[in-house]
Amino acid sequence: MSKLSYLQLNDNNLVGRIPGELGKLNQLFELNLANNDLEGPIPHDIGSCTALNQFNVHGNRLTGSIPLALRNLQSLTYLNLSANAFSGRINLELGHIINLDTLDLSSNNFSGPVPASVGNLEHLLTLNLSGNHLDGPLPAEFGDLRSVQIMYTDQTHVQG
Repeated sequence: MSKLSYLQLNDNNLVGRIPGELGKLNQLFELNLANNDLEGPIPHDIGSCTALNQFNVHGNRLTGSIPLALRNLQSLTYLNLSANAFSGRINLELGHIINLDTLDLSSNNFSGPVPASVGNLEHLLTLNLSGNHLDGPLPAEFGDLRSVQIMYTDQTHVQG
């Protein structure tokens, strides 16, 4: 299975944790685990899937913070972590995934300010931060987001 490119296990009533062994799939292009009953953190080993272009874990019960290892996913264009129970601050490292065009962190328990590093995502088209406990002004670096077409910050305390 080391040459597996697409793994779509969405809407399968999967339970338990995301196995760290998925990190061994170094040619994986798309990983869709949306709408299951997965829990626990995203394993740091996912950062070894350097060919990953799309990562979707929407609609589970995942917890913890965004792993620092996601910064290794330089091919990633689509990241959907929405509708889970992630918490803490939004990781500064997300700003290093420079090819992202869609970033959906909505409906979680993220708190604090939106990191200025998100302004580094020059290819970003869609940003959804709604339904979190975010606060403060949008960073001035958001003015550098020339490609953004859709931005949601409703149900937060973000100003700007």
